[in-house]
Amino acid sequence: MKKRFLALCIFLFILAACQQAQTPHPTATRYQVSDTPTASTIPPTATHRPQVSATPSPAPLQLDLPAIPEKMPAHKLALDEFNTGAGMKHLATYEMGQWSDLVFSPDGKYIVAAIGRGISFYDSKTFVQTSFIDVDGPVGVLAFSPADPVIAVAVRGKVSLWNILSGQKMTEMEGKFDQVLTLAYSSTGYVAATGYYCSACDTFVQKMTIWDAKTGQPIYFEKDILYETHGLAFTKDGKRLAYGAREGLSLWDVETKQKIIIPGTSTQPTAKNEPFMFIFNQDETSLFVTSESDTDQTIEITSGKMGPFDLCDTNLMRSQTIGGCLKDKQIVLFDLSTGETLSEIDGVDNLGHLITLSPDGEMVAFQAENLFYVVNAKTDKEINKVVFNQSKNIQTDIVLFNGQRIYVVAIRNERGSIDLINLESGAHLQTYTLPNATIVHFAFRPDQKTVATLDDTKTITLWDIQTQHILYQTVLSEYVLPPFVFSPNGSALFFTTPNNTVLTLQQFSGKLLSLGENHYFFGAADPYIHSKYFFNQDGHLILFYPTENNVQMIDTFTEQSQSIPFESVNEKRYLEVEAYALNRNDKLVAFGTTKNIFVWNTETLQQLSMLAGHNGVGGDGFYGMIESVLFSPQSDLLVSVGWDGTTRLWNVHAGQELRRLNVCCQAVFTPDGRYLVTAGSGVLRVWGIPALTP
Repeated sequence: MKKRFLALCIFLFILAACQQAQTPHPTATRYQVSDTPTASTIPPTATHRPQVSATPSPAPLQLDLPAIPEKMPAHKLALDEFNTGAGMKHLATYEMGQWSDLVFSPDGKYIVAAIGRGISFYDSKTFVQTSFIDVDGPVGVLAFSPADPVIAVAVRGKVSLWNILSGQKMTEMEGKFDQVLTLAYSSTGYVAATGYYCSACDTFVQKMTIWDAKTGQPIYFEKDILYETHGLAFTKDGKRLAYGAREGLSLWDVETKQKIIIPGTSTQPTAKNEPFMFIFNQDETSLFVTSESDTDQTIEITSGKMGPFDLCDTNLMRSQTIGGCLKDKQIVLFDLSTGETLSEIDGVDNLGHLITLSPDGEMVAFQAENLFYVVNAKTDKEINKVVFNQSKNIQTDIVLFNGQRIYVVAIRNERGSIDLINLESGAHLQTYTLPNATIVHFAFRPDQKTVATLDDTKTITLWDIQTQHILYQTVLSEYVLPPFVFSPNGSALFFTTPNNTVLTLQQFSGKLLSLGENHYFFGAADPYIHSKYFFNQDGHLILFYPTENNVQMIDTFTEQSQSIPFESVNEKRYLEVEAYALNRNDKLVAFGTTKNIFVWNTETLQQLSMLAGHNGVGGDGFYGMIESVLFSPQSDLLVSVGWDGTTRLWNVHAGQELRRLNVCCQAVFTPDGRYLVTAGSGVLRVWGIPALTP
């Protein structure tokens, strides 16, 4: 089963449930300077402004919506297959991004967060942001050097070292993981990482690598670790590294550069054979170990003797004086010498996976939903907290606002409301919120004046964009999945149900009509990409039915079918089709598969081109290449988003890659083709052709 089904399950549940070395002070905030800065590169503060709460009005018997204007013409600076390669620039960046890791600096003065755009430094007591280093990519995990002002950073499987004084990259480690799970940095100048590794993209294994921090060259690596392990821990003197090896819990000796297997004879799964996480005890003679295959244990390094350890479920961590972990949604702090519980922090709702201890053991920082807390470890007293944005759901459009047509992007924020932001300036315009419901998705109506929202009570609400007045509300008769979209004429809405049936809400009557089962699961790969619905020139919804030797394109209005002889199974290949796209005049269809993108002419029924470039990504039984494909609404320019973390633009007629953007995981065009907006890891980036200055 692909990981995409996990996202589906989570959504259904939501609907149903309704010091050592002193760390120098980092430099001032460093934001990436855009190539042509036509808009502010500082993230807007939309999510921190007061919300305007509209009061729902009774559903009217009739709905008089604004008329749909003529089809949007192409902008004179629209992106197309002729100018994208040379003329397209990164114009602006908004939002800081999602948090994926959290560590204290070695002296405890700063809490450092790995986020969608880079590395953010916060004062550990006030939680005021002191600096930011833009690494131009989503940071996964972090590890401080114990001795130098250097931090190790993992971005899309690559590990690099950054100087926190200058904010500049120092060294990039040789080699690449599919995903880095854990980083460790020794006082002797070595960096280690464990993660997933794709071997010829057919067999996926875990891998551990150790590099010389000065040269970036690997000095030891180990593949074919047949169980998942996040454990990496250097001793304080930096002379040994504990890690999960092929044979189970092992040590790597810095001086001899040899592996030392911790003794043990059991052939059954144990904490020693399959360690998931571990930390050293106080005198570093033993390890506290958690395992997914057996009860947790303490293990002596020299003898391999095992003892009981049942305080923790996961997230083992340590300071200089105490250990910590999660247990039954509690934070447990324990003595590193005896393993006895010192204190528990509970009463925290929806505790997340991000949790860390300060070096002196005085503070613990942790995530709870969209909040991060800093708490006194001894008294449980809250020191500070901060709200962060996890926006994933974005849409862009051109709307009428204060008598002018402006480019906007709408974001579902962490409070379950919708923020409307000026795409070019980053200015916050409106917030749409419901008093007793959480908005789970939204869609712009093509009249440029109306937006629809779907909330966790199955209610569809239509809003006037300018006034925030609720025009209409109706409760759907069954649960539906995001995304949903308007028809091109604005008279109907289209949804997909959990059993893969496409429904329509015609004329907003409240009655859902079935359009038949769709073999391509709209909400599976990413439940927030509208481009999974396709309409032909007549405004009819097209469904795709892939088989082994063709793909059927079904017009849901006329019920006519067209067969594209695209073979997914033959003597040479097996392809899983992951995404589809129709161009503006219905003459081209693109199939994003597990092996490249194939573009076909729907009139000649011949393959036009094969677009190769995205890398296959896999792990935990998942393998994929293409997350989404989409044609520009104004040309045959094709944009693809891959599971490899890149977004690419193509000339499909020449079979040529025009631009490669190291961003993911959504890409949408404005209706006139003027801008491309990419979104991923909580960061929005705006791309386009710069306007000529006088």
